[in-house]
Amino acid sequence: MKRIPKNRPTELSRERKPRLAGFALAILLCLLAEGALAAQRALLVGIDRYRPADRAVTTARGKVPAAKSWVDLRGAVNDSESLRALLLQRFGFQSESERVLTDGEATREAILTAIREHLVEASAPGDVNLFYFAGHGSQLRNTASSEMDLLDETLVPADANRGVSDIRDKELRTLFNDVLDRGAELVVILDSCHSGSATRSLHALENVRTLPPRFTADAADNALAEDGRGDPEERGALVLAAASDGELAREARDSSGRYHGAFSFALLEALRTAPSGEPVSQLFARVRALLGRAGDTQTPVLAGPLERRGRPLFGAAKATNASDRYFASLGPARGELVDLRAGTAAGVFRGSELVAEDRPGVPRLRLRVEHVDGLNRSTARVIEGRPSTVRTGTLFRVERWAPPAGGALQVALPALVPPALRQELAREIPSAAGVDLVDEPRAHYVLAVEDADDAPLLYWQRRAPEASDLPPRSDGVPEGTDNLAARLAAYAEELAAARTWLRLDPPADPGHFPYRLILRDSSGGRLVPGGVVFEGDIFELMLQREVSAKTRPVERRYVYVFVVDGRGRRTLLFPRAESGNAENRLPVSVDGAGPPLIPLGNTAIEVAPPFGTDTLVLLSTADPIDDPSVLIGEARKTRGGSWIDNILEGVGSSRATSRRKAWAIERVALRSMPRS
Repeated sequence: MKRIPKNRPTELSRERKPRLAGFALAILLCLLAEGALAAQRALLVGIDRYRPADRAVTTARGKVPAAKSWVDLRGAVNDSESLRALLLQRFGFQSESERVLTDGEATREAILTAIREHLVEASAPGDVNLFYFAGHGSQLRNTASSEMDLLDETLVPADANRGVSDIRDKELRTLFNDVLDRGAELVVILDSCHSGSATRSLHALENVRTLPPRFTADAADNALAEDGRGDPEERGALVLAAASDGELAREARDSSGRYHGAFSFALLEALRTAPSGEPVSQLFARVRALLGRAGDTQTPVLAGPLERRGRPLFGAAKATNASDRYFASLGPARGELVDLRAGTAAGVFRGSELVAEDRPGVPRLRLRVEHVDGLNRSTARVIEGRPSTVRTGTLFRVERWAPPAGGALQVALPALVPPALRQELAREIPSAAGVDLVDEPRAHYVLAVEDADDAPLLYWQRRAPEASDLPPRSDGVPEGTDNLAARLAAYAEELAAARTWLRLDPPADPGHFPYRLILRDSSGGRLVPGGVVFEGDIFELMLQREVSAKTRPVERRYVYVFVVDGRGRRTLLFPRAESGNAENRLPVSVDGAGPPLIPLGNTAIEVAPPFGTDTLVLLSTADPIDDPSVLIGEARKTRGGSWIDNILEGVGSSRATSRRKAWAIERVALRSMPRS
């Protein structure tokens, strides 16, 4: 199951047909790109000056005193100029390929024209384009929007104080898709509200980069978003945003007194120290750590395909494995202890061992986790190397995963398994977190084989009667496949993770989030709480408020919905894996008891063969999961890996000011059947 727009419903099916035309086009574009040297170009916008000279002005936001309506910034121009210099000095950009608009130059028309001329019309296949904006962000009501909050996020141009309209996200989406249509790459960096050297530091946070939303006007327009091309981040664009929607992006001063956006400052510092070819996933892990060092609570967002996150920010170097997890230190070592931005959300438990990425002249550094504090934070002790070499943003990868406390999934090998494969599995299965190899009578699953067209398939078959709530089988691996034992061990690990999600009981929830997951029949609007569904049925995902909740105020939560299918695989349905924590904090606004029904994005699911039982899982948390893609849980094809067990045990924020254990989980089982 995968998330796609409502006009192309998700099928409750595991089969996908090849798309040869798209594949051939991709090959053609690659050949064209190799035939010429790819160009790099950047459009950088920084706006500090918003306040008009008049004491009172009449604008699209109404007639209000200028001092109360418009707030100047202090660091946006600094950020754009600093990034321009860094692109020239470190990343090979040429001065003629950069276009910079600051303050009064950055009008609405100038920005849109520059995107069309400099990024769209000049692009060729393989080119790398960057759009950077630092300035105010805002929101505009749009009752025709397909977004849940009926608000368009906007960038505020310099001439907005003269009545000119903001630049809406739907306008940018169209232009960014035009860039992608030309076969070029696109990187978008937004340091505004509602967007989504190691010795230097930011002082106390001061300004915020936001202007009041426009709720009196209504764009009432969704045509720009419905052109059939989808969102740019789903098509290959990479988007880095200073804050998730609804959050404030802040400014602060560095040690020399210069103002910067807190996010841009962290990004610039990470880029200055980035090793050659560092993939975006690692770069962004360091940005998050550096941003937290400044004491900021905004949640930066990374959106884009996993494959793109495995390549450098500006370039087309060979991708690394984007599913590999890297975790950043939150500061220098405290004696022998190191605070990490790593927790149960990524399967890091007490006893896990991590090693630092190799750095020239720095001895090997190894840590062992001693305490896990919720979703995104843990404390480890240095067991090899010098603690003094740890800096804010030092990256670590897990070399030895430690399973959580509790019973493991038990698998067995029947007597007919060939001795060579038996020996290999006996070596591999101990590396699968949460899986034990036992005698057959005690096993939840046993290794089985089925005939297939090309070669027999080996898979794990559910056996124990008390495991009837678990997936009936795993995926299959053809006999003779390279690393056969490692693949089977990875699928056993996947079943173990599915078992966790299907049996996990949450602790007492101190918050109040009175919503339950429900399906709405797209044909007649009928609400379906689960149970039997039939081939061809199409449903929309919804949250429904409990009737008894009308008298209590509602707490906003980060919402995640994924499916565990009949083979133990997990697929993230909401939010999109490519989008990070975007528009998934619900309800959008807290007004009394909250709305009775909340649609979850623009997703539909369609019932299709093969039939069986799928389980939808709703997870709501007071604090966000840093990277929602960890919920996808694809099986690894190599040794090691992690699974998520008691993922939110002791859940707390990585923010020192908030350590709440507020989370909840709900499961909705769907049994699909053919329509007779």
